[in-house]
Amino acid sequence: APLDARSARPVEELLRTSAMGLSGGLARKKELFTAQRAAWKRGIVPRLLLESGARYHRPLHSTDATQFENDFCMATGGVPLYKAYPKEEVVLRNPKNGLVVASWAP
Repeated sequence: APLDARSARPVEELLRTSAMGLSGGLARKKELFTAQRAAWKRGIVPRLLLESGARYHRPLHSTDATQFENDFCMATGGVPLYKAYPKEEVVLRNPKNGLVVASWAP
């Protein structure tokens, strides 16, 4: 049976006695929590090792969007995209008749 590292008691024994009640007070609850957490960690570690080689554990230095932004700045002499192409004005229209709606926001 697996042992709890701190108390050197089998985890199953701790879980079995926890079902009878926690009359031991705070120290007993802490001991039970430690045993349950250790058992959980033993169960999760193999799954973490399986995905350790996935790409999101080694992030890339840049994305294609940031690379495009950098290339654009170099090609235009340092002018970023948001300055080269100003934002278009938003026009709100009534969906029923297509007419421009009066401004309602300050």
